[in-house]
Amino acid sequence: MREPDACGFIQLQSKRIAEAEQHLSRAARAYEQIGDRGGFAWVRHMTGKVLRCKGKLPEALAAHAEARTIFQSIDLAAGEMASIVEMAGLQTARGNDELALALFDQATDLTKAPGLHENV
Repeated sequence: MREPDACGFIQLQSKRIAEAEQHLSRAARAYEQIGDRGGFAWVRHMTGKVLRCKGKLPEALAAHAEARTIFQSIDLAAGEMASIVEMAGLQTARGNDELALALFDQATDLTKAPGLHENV
């Protein structure tokens, strides 16, 4: 983890949401500039968490869905699973329990992915 996204993570854990957003925004730009799709995906994942803290559930869901798509494209099951779990939690918060259960099933299926535990 590089400094801007590490700082964003720390700010998020400390509930300093505005500061977390600034650090994550910087990290996203940096990862895009250097073409680090995995780093960018993790930043989008953490951005989804920030958006959830702000009560912006549709935007949080979109951020996690984008992260999931990137994780799938680079074959990073651990990231994909993390995003799916967050998406399931958001669906539960929105009252979509059946969709949340389907997402949890998808995450459970990913626990069987080859090499998953080496990527965590």
